[in-house]
Amino acid sequence: IIGILGEDPFGLYIDELVKGEAKSGHPIVIRRFNNLAEVKSAHILFIGKEADVDLAQINKLADEKAILTMSDLDGYARQGGIVEFYVEENKIKFLVNVKEGEGRNLQFSSKLLRLAKICCK
Repeated sequence: IIGILGEDPFGLYIDELVKGEAKSGHPIVIRRFNNLAEVKSAHILFIGKEADVDLAQINKLADEKAILTMSDLDGYARQGGIVEFYVEENKIKFLVNVKEGEGRNLQFSSKLLRLAKICCK
């Protein structure tokens, strides 16, 4: 389950992207959440800029449930998030907070990390 909390910058594009896709025999689905209580079912969570939530609460829940969190909030990776998207030279790039990810027992492929900027070691 890929969850989106707050502003959804993807629209229907992300729904179409995962349509018919599966991981380990389970269909990949997109769910849009209105509050933190609903997020418990997510495996991956995107926190939009307009999400009205406390990042410390999200990080606590993500730690408990081993949720991969990502956001386009400025400084998100340094605030305990795992992946932070940003724009540089008109390109979307991302930071990965490897330390936090490893703390949630998440593993990152070397191919992904070659594309990322690593932060917060």
